[in-house]
Order: sequence, then C-alpha cells, then structure tokens
Amino acid sequence: IGLGIPAEPLFRSSIKEMLDRKKMEIDNLTADSISDKGAIADLKRVMEFLSLQLEEKSANIAKFEEAVKKREAKIAELRGAVDVLTVESDNLKAKNDEQEKRLNQVFYIVGTKNELKNLGLLSGNALSKKRANYSNINNSQFHEVDARSFSTLVIDSKSPKLLTEKPASSYTMTKNNDGTTTLKITNSEEFWETSPYLIVMQ
Repeated sequence: IGLGIPAEPLFRSSIKEMLDRKKMEIDNLTADSISDKGAIADLKRVMEFLSLQLEEKSANIAKFEEAVKKREAKIAELRGAVDVLTVESDNLKAKNDEQEKRLNQVFYIVGTKNELKNLGLLSGNALSKKRANYSNINNSQFHEVDARSFSTLVIDSKSPKLLTEKPASSYTMTKNNDGTTTLKITNSEEFWETSPYLIVMQ
C-alpha cells in the first residue's frame, strides 16, 4: 500500500532556499554596506523566523515519516499473516478433499465365473449358489471409483449377476440390443451402504 508524502518537503525546501538567499544578502550587505546595521538586523530576524519554521516542518515530516514506516511494517505483518492463513486454508482444503475422496471411495469388478474364482472372489460349488467371497479381498484387483460420480456400468453380458448384495430399490438393470446390460445406480447412498464393493459375474 503506497502512501504519498504531503507538501511539507517542498515547503521545507522552499524555506531552505529562502534562508540561503537571505544569507547571501547578509554577506553582500556585510561586504558592500557594513554600516547598514538595521537591514542586517531585519534580515537576521527573518532568518531566525524561517529557521524556526524549517525546524518545525522538519520535525513534523520526521514524525510523519516514522508513522508511515510503522504503518508499512504493520501492513507487511498483516500480509504475512494473510499468507500464512491462506496456506493453512489450502492445506486444510486439500486434507478435506482427500478425506471426502476416501469416504466416497468404492470398488467394482466384472468377470466371468472362472475369472472371479481364480481371483478368490467367488465361493460355492456346482450344487450351491455362487456368492461373493470377501475373505481375501485385494483392492488392486478392483476398479476404484468415486461413489458420487459413478452411476452407470455397461456389462458385457445378457444376464449378469450381482454377487454383492445390493438393495433392489437402489439400481436398475437394462438389457441392450447389442447383448450388453446396463447397470444404473439410482440411489448411490443406498447402493453402497451395504458394502463398498461390487462384484458382478458375467
């Protein structure tokens, strides 16, 4: 924040110039008409008055300049505090964003019966119903997505099965003409409430 110095410096300069001229006049009077003591006395009184004015203005300007320095130091201090708060705010936002991301982090995988079985994600035999096996979950085997934005999944199968139990009211399954099926999540909160995992068998 820039602060301008008022007209006092110019006034002080003009007084100094006037004093210099009066000194020259006294020197000339002293040299040319030493007997003109009255003129010299008048000039000295003027010089004394101007000297007092110059001292007063100089003192006022010094006070003003000191006030400006203090104000600029305070402004610099406040700017530094703002910078610190900005950094802290950015860090806090980044942490909140990361926390939000973790809270909304979900995983899905689509595979054939053999693929899911080989990955250890399928339990049950030929005589029992196939179920998802969560005892040996490895997140690296899944696609990681954000529950807030993930709403549609096209499955390359005419009759896929959701091995993860999900509320029927939270999604729809639509068969497409090309032999695929589209899973549409209609209620994300309800859909992922039971589990952050989705295992789909083609």
